[in-house]
Amino acid sequence: MSTLPKKGFLTIGISTEIAWPGTEQTVLYRGHTFRLFPLTDNHSRMIRVETSEQFPQIEAEKIALELLSALGWAEQGGISTTLQIWATCPINIGIGPTGVIGDCHLKTLLNPAEPKAKLALALYREGWSVNLEPYKLLGFYKVINILFHYGRDQEKWINDHLRYVKGRRALERIDHIKSENGDVGHYLYASGRCAVAHAFGDPVVNPDDPTDLNRIRSDIPLMCELAQVAIEREFGIALV
Repeated sequence: MSTLPKKGFLTIGISTEIAWPGTEQTVLYRGHTFRLFPLTDNHSRMIRVETSEQFPQIEAEKIALELLSALGWAEQGGISTTLQIWATCPINIGIGPTGVIGDCHLKTLLNPAEPKAKLALALYREGWSVNLEPYKLLGFYKVINILFHYGRDQEKWINDHLRYVKGRRALERIDHIKSENGDVGHYLYASGRCAVAHAFGDPVVNPDDPTDLNRIRSDIPLMCELAQVAIEREFGIALV
């Protein structure tokens, strides 16, 4: 049982092109008071709500996301979250993005001739670059999709290449998926790729459900490494 305190403040950074309050506003939604903070010279746009024993963090996050979805519909525009922080006292979120300064591999850039190899690199970049976890996972998965049209073949390739996965988080995720679901390839296809790309069947990834988002977030290191394995072994592009 967790010993973490339940009472605190969930703060979520907001990136949006819709009209956002220029002064601090409060809104009562689903029986909870949310505070909306404007963009300043030092702080991002933010939404904040207080949590408690009766209103834990996971439920607060879910209702906050649902509020943003309702607002996006009302304003007919996009709203994405940037960073979220839970703490026992309110903590503001600074303005991003941040970057790392250092030497990069400018002298070892690759230029593959094969169009599918170029596409694989493009999808891999997309996976790293998109800021929504479900589409990050889908971007990495599409690297495997280049190789095979049918899901059963994609599943088989994944299962056949799990032995090349080396990263600690990816290996831990493989063990977890095997213990919970058995077939890693089928899980990543059905509960990852299809659950993100389609909304008719079951399972489906609900962007307002933090349980779904946390699961996808845990899958991303494994899917990223599998995409890297595909690029290296199937397209002959070595990681420098």
